[in-house]
Amino acid sequence: MRVKTIKVNDKRTFFLWAAASLVCMAAIFFFSSQSAEESGGLSGSVVRWIMEPLWRWFAPAGAELPETLLFALEVVLRKCAHLFVFFVFGFCVANTVRQATGDIRRVFWVSLGWCSAYAAFDELHQLFVPGRSGMWLDWLIDTAGALLGIGLVFLILRRKGWGLSHVRRKRGFVSLDLLPLCSENELRRKGKLLLLCLIEILFAFSLAVIFTNRYLVLNWDTLNTAEILFHLSVPLRGAGADKVMLLFRDCVLPVALIMVLVNLLLFARYKKRVVASVRLPKKEIVWTLFPLRYSHFLIASALLLVCGVIMTNNNFDFRFVYRQLADPSTFIEENYVDPEDVSISFPAEKRNLIFIFVESLETTYLSKELGGALPVNLIPEVTQVMRDNVTFDREGIFWGAYDLTSSYTIASLVSQTSGLPLFAIPGNVSVRNGKFLPNASSLGKILEENGYTNTFMIGSDAAFAGRDIYFSTHGNYRVLDLMCARANGLIPRDYHVWWGFEDKILYEWAKEEALRLSEEPAPFNLTLLTVDSHFGGGYVCDLCIDEHADQYSNVISCASRQVSDFVKWAQQQTFFGDTTIIVAGDHTSMEPLYFDGLDSSYERKTIVTFINPAVLPINTDNRLFSLFDMFPSTLAALGADIPGNRLALGVNLFSGEPTIIEEFSRDIVVSELEKLSKFYNESFW
Repeated sequence: MRVKTIKVNDKRTFFLWAAASLVCMAAIFFFSSQSAEESGGLSGSVVRWIMEPLWRWFAPAGAELPETLLFALEVVLRKCAHLFVFFVFGFCVANTVRQATGDIRRVFWVSLGWCSAYAAFDELHQLFVPGRSGMWLDWLIDTAGALLGIGLVFLILRRKGWGLSHVRRKRGFVSLDLLPLCSENELRRKGKLLLLCLIEILFAFSLAVIFTNRYLVLNWDTLNTAEILFHLSVPLRGAGADKVMLLFRDCVLPVALIMVLVNLLLFARYKKRVVASVRLPKKEIVWTLFPLRYSHFLIASALLLVCGVIMTNNNFDFRFVYRQLADPSTFIEENYVDPEDVSISFPAEKRNLIFIFVESLETTYLSKELGGALPVNLIPEVTQVMRDNVTFDREGIFWGAYDLTSSYTIASLVSQTSGLPLFAIPGNVSVRNGKFLPNASSLGKILEENGYTNTFMIGSDAAFAGRDIYFSTHGNYRVLDLMCARANGLIPRDYHVWWGFEDKILYEWAKEEALRLSEEPAPFNLTLLTVDSHFGGGYVCDLCIDEHADQYSNVISCASRQVSDFVKWAQQQTFFGDTTIIVAGDHTSMEPLYFDGLDSSYERKTIVTFINPAVLPINTDNRLFSLFDMFPSTLAALGADIPGNRLALGVNLFSGEPTIIEEFSRDIVVSELEKLSKFYNESFW
C-alpha cells in the first residue's frame, strides 16, 4: 500500500489541543462553581436578552412576557449549554488524543472515557455548591455532547481520507505518521457503528418514557403535571426506599432486559431469513423481517418515542402548562389579602397548638350515611372525634376541605399554613438555594412573632420536597425528623422502615416533646405529619389488625385508632385546657386503583376537625371550604382576632364570611389557579 505522509509539528499541535481541552475543563468547573442563584441569574438574563425583542416583535400589543415561559426556556438553554460545552470539550479532547496515539480505536474510547469521567466529576462537584445538585440526566447530556464532538473529529478525518497508523518515539515525544484511515468498507462500517449507537440511545430513551409512564400511573393515582414539575425542581433526598426499588423494578430493569434481548436479535447469526414481499405490476418489493436490521431498529425507536409522547400527554394534563403560558390570570392578585396588612391580635393568655397532619385522611373512608363513599366506616375513632368537636358539615353529613391544586403533601402543608397554592415552576432555583416562598407570610411566622415556639415532627427525612426548608424559614421551626431521631438515639442509626420510622414511634416521641414544651414559659406550636397511610398500600405496623379485605383499609383503620389515642392522651394532660388540637388530612389519597369503584359524582375531601378551640363557629352547616381556609381558621381557633376574617386566599371558618369556593365555585377557582399569575411569581418567590 502506498504511504502518504503529512508533515505535522507534533509537539506544538499536541499542546495547542491539550491547552484547549484544559480551557474547556476550567470553564466547566468555573460555571459549575457558581451558586444556584448566580447560575440562574446568568441563564435568566441570557434568555431575557434573546426573548424580549422577539416577544415585542411577535406578541400582541400590550401582552407581557410570561415568567413561566422564561423559566421553561431557561431550562432548555441550560441543557443546551451542557450539550454545547461538552461538544467543544469532546472535539478538543479527541484531537488531543489523536495527536498522542496511533490507534484509531483508542482515540474514540479514551476520548469518550475522559469526557464522561469529567462529566461525572462535574456533577459530583455540584453537590458541594450551594443550591446546586448533581443529576444523572445532566451527565447523560454531557456525555452525549462529548460523543457528538468526538464524532465530528472522525467525520473530518473521513472526509480527508487520512487517519492514524502507528506511533514512534522521537526525542521523548510522540511523533505521528498519517496513513489512509481505512478502506471504504471500513469507513462504512464505522459510520454504521456510530449510527447504531445513536439509535440505541433513542430506543432506550423511548422505552424509558413508556415504562416511566406505566410506573407513575400504577403508583400515583392522582399525580399531575404540577406535582411532577415541582418534584423535579427540588431535592429528592429522603424519598421512600420502596419507591426507588419500584422504580428500578418497573423502569430500569425492563428497559435493560429489552435492550439486551433486542441486541441479541440484532447481532446474532442466522442461517435463514424471514421476509415479506409485496408484488406490484412491474416489480416485487422484498423486505427482510428477520434477522433485525438497523432500519428496523430505527423505525421501532421512532414509533416507541411517538407512543411514549402520546402516553405522557394522555396520562398527565399538559394543558396545565399551556394554560399557564397562554392564559394568565389575576385571580390571586384580586383575592389575596396580605397578612402583613392585617392587624392580627392575640389574647393575653396565649393558647398552645397541636396540629396533626394525617397522611391521606379523607372523608371517603366514612360510610355512605356519614358522608363517605364506602359501605363500612373505616375510621370510627376519627368519626367520634369529629362528632365530639368542631367539624363542618353539609346537609347533615360530615364534610371536609377541598384540596384544589394542593393534591400532594408539601403543597398541602403550604396551603394550610400560608393560604396559598404551591406553583412548581418558579421554585426551581429558590428551593435548591435554601429559599421557599421567602416573601409569603405564614402561620409559623405569625406565631413566632407572637412569642410561640414552633416544632415540626415527621417520621421521614424532612429534606424531601424541601419541607425542612419551608418550616425552618417560615417561623424558625425546630425540625425533628428521621435524621434527628437517629442522632438522639430514639431509634438505631440503621433503623429504616417505610419512609423512615412508623407513626407509633412518632406519636410516642410527640408525647415526650409536648410534655417538655408545656413546661416552658412560651406557648408552643407542635406540628406532626404522619406517614403510615401513604399510598403504596400503607405501612402495616404491629398495631394494625387484619379486619378488612385489603391492606390499605387495615392501615387506614390503624391510623384512625392511633390519632384518636393521641388526642385522648392529650386531653388527659394538664396543658390541654390551654391547648387547641387540629386534626386534618394533608390531601386526598393517591393510592392507585383503591378508589376506582367510586361513584363518579362523589367529591373527595380531606377531613378537618378542631378540638378545644378558643371560639365556636357562627355556623357549621353547609360550608364549602378549601385548605386555604385553614390558615386564618387556625389562628382564630387560638383566639386571635383577625379584622376582616381573611388572610391570603383563606377565610376564617369561625366567622360567617363566604369562602372563595362559596363565592366563585370550586371549578372556577381551580381553573384560575392553574393559570399563570405574574403577581404570585413576583410577590412570593
